[in-house]
Amino acid sequence: KTFLIEYVPNLTFNQKREIAREHLRMLMENSEYRNLINNLPNNWWDRDQDGFMIARKIQLYVEYQIAPQATLPCNELSKFQTFGQMWQDVNMHQASQAVMNRIYNLENTYPAFANNGLYVQDINSAFGGIVNCDFFPVRIVNYPIVNGVQMNHESLLEYFRKNMNSFISPTVDVSFSPYNFGGLDDSPLWNQDKANALGAIVHIHMVDDGAVVLSGYSMTQSSNKFTFSTLKTPYLSDGLHPVSGNRRFGVYVNSNGESTFYTMGVDRITSIAGTTGSGIKDIFSSSGLEDADALWRNVQSNMIQFINANGGSATLYGLTPEIIARTNWEAVKSFLKGEITFEQLKQQSGC
Repeated sequence: KTFLIEYVPNLTFNQKREIAREHLRMLMENSEYRNLINNLPNNWWDRDQDGFMIARKIQLYVEYQIAPQATLPCNELSKFQTFGQMWQDVNMHQASQAVMNRIYNLENTYPAFANNGLYVQDINSAFGGIVNCDFFPVRIVNYPIVNGVQMNHESLLEYFRKNMNSFISPTVDVSFSPYNFGGLDDSPLWNQDKANALGAIVHIHMVDDGAVVLSGYSMTQSSNKFTFSTLKTPYLSDGLHPVSGNRRFGVYVNSNGESTFYTMGVDRITSIAGTTGSGIKDIFSSSGLEDADALWRNVQSNMIQFINANGGSATLYGLTPEIIARTNWEAVKSFLKGEITFEQLKQQSGC
């Protein structure tokens, strides 16, 4: 633990402490991981003769042993050609300074949040070897009518945000609620209108509970969207969110006069143990993400049902009801960070 905290760069002390705890647990519980560590020719926290951190090479080794699909096949690139710019935008989204200031002030106002107990989880610090990029759309032909007034892209999204649980079936057993812990009740902030709710923290009840912060809200004449960023909190059932990254919800008007409601995310499994606690395999596969897929498909279904039951018209998109790209983070991170173009990504991938 001491060596890990001292030598792993670019992480906060609290993040190193979390990693150290998972590393020690893995040594005790996972024989495959323990054998890799024990049979190293050098210390795993060292760098090799080429300057590569041996711990990262262990990750890469296990990744290709367990999940060879983690490479980037050329046919997978078509997804990044079509949706890459949107995924880039979601991945590169950062909480505004006002939101970050609020998180900092909460740490200094409430004792329960002190000592770095509350922070936005950076996708770059996650352990998942696979990056999840998804897009779940709903085709809106006509907007629903609620209380005698026909909705538009602006009012539909805001209705969804304030009533998210009504778009999730009870059988899915997931719910969103304003954060309420340690003397902080974020209900008043969350229930503010649109961008006035920025900075509100939301607790998510699910298989492995977590929390997010409303880190972005954007409005234009033809598009509204809001963004959640995953959050580490001191609330015991939350702790680290099982994934690190951003998820966006939005409604935009298409050129044909129809509209699209969607949710999309770019994230990686946070912990070395993954979300299921089943060991190192989880961070190098899509295991643990299928529950999230089921949730967003359920939201799609219930959004369609809501629109159609209230005088509107909505369907799934026939050939593309969802787009999911899950591939090696190292292969696409430069593209998702906007550092290279799609053509460069193709060339880099040998396609």
